[in-house]
Amino acid sequence: MHRAAFECLGLASWSYSKIAVRRGALPDRWKELAATHVGINVTAPHKEVAARLVDELTPAAAVAGSVNTVVFSSEGSIGATTDGPGFLKALARAGIPNPRRALVLGTGGAARAIGAALLERGTTVTISGRNASAGKLVVAALSAAGSGQVAFAPMAAAALAPLLAGADLLVNATTAGSLSSPDESPLPPGLAPSRGNVVFDAVYLPQMTPLLKLANDSGCVTVFGLEMLVEQAALSFALWTGLEAPLEVMRRAAQMALFSEEALLP
Repeated sequence: MHRAAFECLGLASWSYSKIAVRRGALPDRWKELAATHVGINVTAPHKEVAARLVDELTPAAAVAGSVNTVVFSSEGSIGATTDGPGFLKALARAGIPNPRRALVLGTGGAARAIGAALLERGTTVTISGRNASAGKLVVAALSAAGSGQVAFAPMAAAALAPLLAGADLLVNATTAGSLSSPDESPLPPGLAPSRGNVVFDAVYLPQMTPLLKLANDSGCVTVFGLEMLVEQAALSFALWTGLEAPLEVMRRAAQMALFSEEALLP
């Protein structure tokens, strides 16, 4: 996406590449990255660590407690999260009005950013995850920000069934259904989305995840994770370059790459 955007806008000296950083090693690599890069994207499991390493956090990143975009300059580093805003843009692009009640599955940086963004829109949010301690910490942090009504629910069918029945929106912000667990739904066994749910899966590879298959079978409106990926990437691009991202160029590049990757899946 970014390479296509650089080419489109004539930024011939810019490049974008993947940097492997083992878990726990980001602090040791930080000075090197700051000295050699205009900016970076940060993926799991480094998002919360990056939020502690930057010199300054944007307000949204401070609430989310995670960073997926860093801008380096001679004055220091700024950490931002484009996950939440990118999620909202993808939701709006799908023609979904502001939901009243949302159930967000996950307790990591993406779940926290999405929860914070929804709360800012006035949505009542329930966070659910297998790690109850982590989930309660996310809820405490979002509550402390004073953005709106947020609660935690255990990842159990008995707890989630009534929440699904009353929710406008179900969001998967876990890795369930991704290449690391391609046959796994983030919901407990035997539980499926309710017909009235809009189902948004942040997983983008594969595009049709187990959760989205369940949602289609239930007659739900679905939103693919690729849309969030493109929107948050465009926001990162603008932060690094100061230019408006060529969104459709980036979307086409992402779709082509995803099609190529899916063709290689077993």
